[in-house]
Amino acid sequence: FVVLLIEIFSPQVVKLIAPGFSQETAALSTRFVMILAPMLMVLCIRTILTAILDSEKHFWYGKSLGAFQSVVLIVLTVLFYKTGIYILVIGLVVAYLLEVVVGLIFVLKKNYYRFVTPYKIWNDETKTLLLCMLPLFLSNSVSEVNALVARGVCSNFGEGVVTSLSYAQTLKQFVNSILISSTLTVLYTNIVSKSIEADSKKSLSDYVSKSILIYIVILVPVTLVALFSASDIVRVVFGHGAVSEYAVNNTANALIGYAYGFIPLALVGVILRVYYSNSNTTFPLICSIFTVAINVVLILVLSDRIGIMGVSLAASLSTAVSFFLLLFKIRRYIDKIDTRQVVKSLSKVLLASLVTIGIVLFVNQFINCSSVFKLLINIFIVFGSFYLLLYVLKPEELKYLSTRIIPNRFRKV
Repeated sequence: FVVLLIEIFSPQVVKLIAPGFSQETAALSTRFVMILAPMLMVLCIRTILTAILDSEKHFWYGKSLGAFQSVVLIVLTVLFYKTGIYILVIGLVVAYLLEVVVGLIFVLKKNYYRFVTPYKIWNDETKTLLLCMLPLFLSNSVSEVNALVARGVCSNFGEGVVTSLSYAQTLKQFVNSILISSTLTVLYTNIVSKSIEADSKKSLSDYVSKSILIYIVILVPVTLVALFSASDIVRVVFGHGAVSEYAVNNTANALIGYAYGFIPLALVGVILRVYYSNSNTTFPLICSIFTVAINVVLILVLSDRIGIMGVSLAASLSTAVSFFLLLFKIRRYIDKIDTRQVVKSLSKVLLASLVTIGIVLFVNQFINCSSVFKLLINIFIVFGSFYLLLYVLKPEELKYLSTRIIPNRFRKV
């Protein structure tokens, strides 16, 4: 039904998403929407397969989809580049279908799923599931308003600005996929298991607070690199071919705005898993509605003053607001957090961050080389300085993290 509506009203959908598009661009986008709309059904099947495999702790499928999709797009683009931009859309269709085929083969081979005729579709379990799903569905739907408003505002800034925002979102998604989403999937299974333990509030409290601090330790240097080397990152990744300097600057500005939201994005993910593990999807929906309202206001205010950076910065600030809103009812599911230990650890992270910022600002005065080498130098300085300082300050989270990622035989060294 949804696919049918999109097919019928695809011109109106494009106009709603990007009201600033020219007539030619809007017509091309409409054709793309009509081609990709049926893939919504395929994506639903893929999501179900991902959930089945995640429940069996086969996380590789869900986390390899992006890489698989990229490989298919690259191969098809190289082979059929003369087709023009349409090959990218066709490549997405092919990638989605292949992903579902691979997932189905693995799920059926392992006997994780089998086709059966249900005795009674509408029962108490179905009702409970739908009651939990409805707020989650509405929450995700409301969150999509952010993307629509952001693209709509950017489409009024001129040609190419929506593309620049999309490039910045790709870089943001890269950080999210590698460092946040992939680990949150595993984190969720651990939170669920701790929620059913005898002393669940105490164990869950320790686990959540430790997870939050570890995410901060991991993402602070990533954020600093993105802030100090945004232009270099964009030039290295996108600054070739027909990409102009104007587009590079716009993408860099958008990336800076998104970088401020790396840490809040991870923290919101952790807190949401606590609510979901306790079958509470209603309060996150309420928080999501407030967050979207705040984000829309911030986009309109900030974009008028700082352009495309205001759009991405609004998303980061609204994510931070969402984190604090979600904290209001978290005490229902976790015990009191050791505030003294948290403040002690955060003060060490803050000190290490400030010193690292000072070092980077000082060194960058003397760096005059290509974007690739400048980016590599800044990455080395930021990560080296930050983790060296943390090693000296010795926060508990760094010790815990090292026991997880460093083999035993290397720890003494």
